[in-house]
Amino acid sequence: MSIFLFFWSVLGLIIGILYFIFSNDIPWKRNGLIMAFYIGFISLLIHFYKGFSPLNLAIWFGIGFVFIYSLCLGIFWISERKFTFLYEKVMNQLEKFTYMKLNNKRVLKTILIITPIIMWYSVNVDINVMVDNNTRLLWINVPSNIKSGEDFTITVEAWDAFERVSATYKGTVQFSLESYALESFALISTPSALLPEPYTFSGQLFGNDMAYNIDNEKDNGLKTFIGRIDTPGIHYILGHDSLTQNTYYSNPIIVGEYGLDKGNIYWGDLHTHTILSDGSGSPEHNYYYGRNVA
Repeated sequence: MSIFLFFWSVLGLIIGILYFIFSNDIPWKRNGLIMAFYIGFISLLIHFYKGFSPLNLAIWFGIGFVFIYSLCLGIFWISERKFTFLYEKVMNQLEKFTYMKLNNKRVLKTILIITPIIMWYSVNVDINVMVDNNTRLLWINVPSNIKSGEDFTITVEAWDAFERVSATYKGTVQFSLESYALESFALISTPSALLPEPYTFSGQLFGNDMAYNIDNEKDNGLKTFIGRIDTPGIHYILGHDSLTQNTYYSNPIIVGEYGLDKGNIYWGDLHTHTILSDGSGSPEHNYYYGRNVA
């Protein structure tokens, strides 16, 4: 659900429930409860039905709901004046609720409050996003063009399932090199290089969605190493992770004079979503992440 629908749905849910709980006017209590249930139901409908865009679905369903609700009020009004026996029967049922035992009334009221909240919460809030910062994969980032024998940085990032740096990562990374000749792309079996020794990361006991901003002398899922490659060619830094038991490849590195006169190659994802649209985090947060972390 987009941030637009999320904001208005949670606002409508809160207003409806507050009216139901605190209003002394029975019609407003009823309207508040109906609004809360409408928000809960439309949230479920938007989540499970993909035939329309969420906004169009919410608008058209809302129009239909208002029409049906108005129709029911009209029928009730006509019944009060034309079908007295039916109106009295309905009112008798409502009076039974009025004289219901206090404990039973509280239970029913609690159910009526909790139900739309659960309906809304089940599709709009993902607990895993808030609590799951466990490592799912590693990213290895290196420069794309370097000279033979030149030191360069190797940055290893542990990411969680939501593409955030994993503060809890405590795996051991073992580095290796896969190399190919520049012209023939033939495999180079024994390239000359100096790679980092196996390294065990230090991390947090609990996750943090801004792990890269923690300053506590731990790695917190982010570490930069120094390497050197002497053999010209196209090379990949490989990192074998003891935690996920997977081997991860860096972006390709061109080693030698080839292509250096044409400038450097940079890798990046210039597209981002913030809380102003359907993403999370402020624009300032995303800029910081893109500039200093990604």
